[in-house]
Amino acid sequence: MSRAFVMSWYNRIPPAERTLPIIMYNGKVYTPEEVYREVMSGTRLGEALQAKIERLRASHSYALDDLKELDYVAKKRVEQVIKNLPPDFSLVAIGANGKRIYRPEELLKTRFFEKAVEREKKKVVKLLRG
Repeated sequence: MSRAFVMSWYNRIPPAERTLPIIMYNGKVYTPEEVYREVMSGTRLGEALQAKIERLRASHSYALDDLKELDYVAKKRVEQVIKNLPPDFSLVAIGANGKRIYRPEELLKTRFFEKAVEREKKKVVKLLRG
């Protein structure tokens, strides 16, 4: 993957997704903006992030460690989105037991969070593969 490819990959990522975590390397999560900046600067970290993206893009299946990292990255993405919700935000769920109103901090403990993490995993794979 060349710098031109990284530039093209980054430009295909929607602007709203560029500040959300997308990859984990050495225990730290990185956003597309951080990956782009490191690769374009030619740093060793940029080379390592680029190599990892190349490996993940080419894989038709992931190793167990990759899947654990993907789960962690997806959780961090959902947590960041929830954290950035307006303070007066609430989610209303209507079901057989009636209506329930959730505040942002409560969403982290609900089935909504688990479902959102599953959706984010799929989104991260799609974004990585460009």
